[in-house]
Amino acid sequence: MKCKAIYDGILTILDYMDQTGRKILINGGDCFVKKYLTAEKNVLINGVNQENVFTAYDFSNDTYTINDKSTREYYTDYLDFAMSHGCTAYTLEYATVPAIRRQAAAITEM
Repeated sequence: MKCKAIYDGILTILDYMDQTGRKILINGGDCFVKKYLTAEKNVLINGVNQENVFTAYDFSNDTYTINDKSTREYYTDYLDFAMSHGCTAYTLEYATVPAIRRQAAAITEM
């Protein structure tokens, strides 16, 4: 019951934002976005942004780590899913390794 109330609340906020005529880009929120795009006709979300598809920040060591294959696949599948529902998809990586930066850029060029 609480999850439905949260979901409905987010829809209310997005509907209000949509009435301003501005584009709506959601940062993160993959669980909400997947549920919305599966259950509703997408009339609210213009795009999604996902941080750390390829890397994760290790706060205890103050370094970046490479995400495992299943994490990368989860997020790239999510971005593909969003694009298949008319969303623009963005990735944001903080890593400085050129190969990782190229991989991140290539996802949204598909």
